Amino acid sequence: MYAGELKEGGGRFHGTVEGRKVSVVVHKTNIYCLDSICYHTGGPLTLGDIEEINGDPCLKCPWHKYPVSLTCGKKYSQLVEFDSNGKLRKTNGWSTGKNIVQRTHKAEIKEGKVFITLSKDDSKIKSDTYAKSDMAAKCFDKALGLK
Repeated sequence: MYAGELKEGGGRFHGTVEGRKVSVVVHKTNIYCLDSICYHTGGPLTLGDIEEINGDPCLKCPWHKYPVSLTCGKKYSQLVEFDSNGKLRKTNGWSTGKNIVQRTHKAEIKEGKVFITLSKDDSKIKSDTYAKSDMAAKCFDKALGLK
């Protein structure tokens, strides 16, 4: 893929690398790559809006609104407190858990082309469940309007 195909400040490219659905996302001046399909229930994560949480750019899954960090693949959760009657008292901001849920990959631009290097980490990450699933890929392509 040519870098010119990505819009500076917010372009995206979706494709398959070694049988794995991945997306390249440009946010501001940074380029990211992660599994396209959401770890949670196989939704089209990388079609979601970008929202910054605590200065960290996140994709918000269009299905269940879970924000996932573009930088590390961790899910953000909003902490809340309830009063003794069970009513929401206040929110305590956002935090991530310690586990990565969405696999991230290396993306870089060289000589006007985008190069993707898949993660070599062999630990099990939740998004691996859907990354090579034919059924999830078909749903993703349909969400893109391809099939």
